[in-house]
Amino acid sequence: STSSPISKADWSVVYSDSEETTGENGTDANAIDGNPATKWHTKWYGGSDALPHEIQIDLGARYDVDSLSYLPRQDGGVNGRIGAYEVYVSDTTADWGSPVATGTFADTATEKTVGFTTKTGRYLRLKALTEAGNRGSWTSAAEISATGTATP
Repeated sequence: STSSPISKADWSVVYSDSEETTGENGTDANAIDGNPATKWHTKWYGGSDALPHEIQIDLGARYDVDSLSYLPRQDGGVNGRIGAYEVYVSDTTADWGSPVATGTFADTATEKTVGFTTKTGRYLRLKALTEAGNRGSWTSAAEISATGTATP
């Protein structure tokens, strides 16, 4: 079967190491809400949390996952854009194994897609190792998506 976008209808965030909910609505659930006008942003009000940052997503079922897409914040701000990253797919949040993809995203507001060898799992983890442009210790995401096929 052909890979296609995985519906976010059953997705949920099971963990993020940091989110800003005091100075703005930067809750982690914004990264998968289907609305590019909202965003997940790590804590900045009253001090920031150190990198690396990560978000773990329950896809709601098992999939043969073959790509992840990352849309940086779309509100004109530049801080929090992910630079160096790791992507993981697993059947458990207790053992992620090795990353399925690593690299560095360009410091732009355009969507980035990372293809990788198909990995079966229910959970997706995006780990930001650095901030693009080395502007600080923040991470943000307007949307995170994935492609794959359902696993019986």
